[in-house]
Amino acid sequence: MTTFSVIVPVYNGEKYINETLDSIIKTTANFDTEIIVVNDGSTDRTREVLGIYEGIITLINQDNLGEASAVNCGIFASKGEYGLIVSADDPLLSSSLFSEAIKIFKIKPDCLAVYPNWQMINDQGLVLKYIICSEFSTEEMIGQFKCLPGPGTIFRLSFAKQINGRNATYKFTSDYDFWLRLSQFGYFQHIPQNLAQWRHHPDSTSISSRGIKMANERISVITNFLSDFPQNKNLAKQALASAYYNAALLAFFNKLIPGRKWMLHAIKIKKGWIKGSRLIIVIYLLLLPWSRYLYKLLEISKLNTMIRHK
Repeated sequence: MTTFSVIVPVYNGEKYINETLDSIIKTTANFDTEIIVVNDGSTDRTREVLGIYEGIITLINQDNLGEASAVNCGIFASKGEYGLIVSADDPLLSSSLFSEAIKIFKIKPDCLAVYPNWQMINDQGLVLKYIICSEFSTEEMIGQFKCLPGPGTIFRLSFAKQINGRNATYKFTSDYDFWLRLSQFGYFQHIPQNLAQWRHHPDSTSISSRGIKMANERISVITNFLSDFPQNKNLAKQALASAYYNAALLAFFNKLIPGRKWMLHAIKIKKGWIKGSRLIIVIYLLLLPWSRYLYKLLEISKLNTMIRHK
């Protein structure tokens, strides 16, 4: 059995795919690794670029079915013991990610996934900020709607296949849903080192699609999870309230989202303060739509102040 299967789903990724694949080849040079690239119906030069890596990668071409479907295709084609999903625009940072993962998996058979701290980079590869992840806890991941495993998370492929990979009906939360379901069969281990990267740019799905569909999906992913995997009463209430709160947050970016209604519903479910929420944001949501106009006035006032002081 191969040790690592690195799965790269890509759709129209001609801009960054070279950098990402070169980083994978470099960081896995000392490990028994297969690199599976699933081309999800790209219409740009992605397929042409991937031809450079013939004999180095396993290339699977499919119709454009979405990221979750592409990830699943890679998971079920994999022969490795451990898997890593790498977005086409997120180059790997360090080979230590793999060596640290092996150390943990070998001594902790009940550990199903390991996840490191990571850094956010811009479209030029410059570091914007460092993300320090929390230690694993179901109260935080389920109850506070926090996807603790992020870039660089390595997992046991046998369990990923056992739960049938990602749910392809989710466009925005298939990764979070995957980790939620996987967490019901074992625990995750945090690696307190900066070992991965995530690229922030306007074309990222998480940036460009912050609308009503994403908001509704944040609610449904928790509702469906709790239906399939019932939790204790307090955790379930906290989880559902947090889902509505996180869905309401997107009202900041899209006027069609009923932020005030969902914020009130979250408070009603929890019957108290929602862990992880911020007071200023709760006030903003409860005062919608007036807070939106106030925010714009403050922004204009701030701009005028800057102009006067030039």
